[in-house]
Amino acid sequence: FERLLNEQMSKQQESMRKGARGSEGDKKPQISILPLLWRSFGGSFAMGSVLKLCCDLLNVASPRVMKLMIGFVESWNAPPGSEIVKEEQWKGFLYAGLLFCVLALQAILSSQCQLHMSVIGVKVRTTLISALYKKSLKMSAAAKKESSMGEVVNLMSVDVPRLDYLVNVNVLCSSILQICLYTFFIYQELGWPAFVGVAILL
Repeated sequence: FERLLNEQMSKQQESMRKGARGSEGDKKPQISILPLLWRSFGGSFAMGSVLKLCCDLLNVASPRVMKLMIGFVESWNAPPGSEIVKEEQWKGFLYAGLLFCVLALQAILSSQCQLHMSVIGVKVRTTLISALYKKSLKMSAAAKKESSMGEVVNLMSVDVPRLDYLVNVNVLCSSILQICLYTFFIYQELGWPAFVGVAILL
């Protein structure tokens, strides 16, 4: 992040020296840190998002496997002479093993996703606090008059931790995905009335 920040500042200063900004050449360069954060931690964030997506799909898969198990038990408990055909016994063991694997894998991936995103959040906070601290050490006397040390400390202790909401933005996408999938399953199982009821509630 520091290397990318220094490169961006060098480019901004070079363009200002060449007069690329016209009458705004005497102003300080304004640099957005979000693209720099994405270039620094975007790969790790994308990996965490993939883990979250896998957790959501497994979370949706477990009720489907449970439905298969219920159908298997109903076929074995059906009274003689009914139209329900008794399923093979090996399918019961298959459904039970599949349900165990799905729930175990979901628990593992969920914990890994939370750990991964927590580590990224700590890295982002540490990176920004370090950059602010280094910037405060390099401030000139004129700049210190414009912004007090209390404002710098306030940036470190209050504003930087708010970036955790950006790190956890995949939780919002995950919620929207789960709502859409479960709404589709409700429509598939119960038809239009239940679908309209869920849509009204949402």
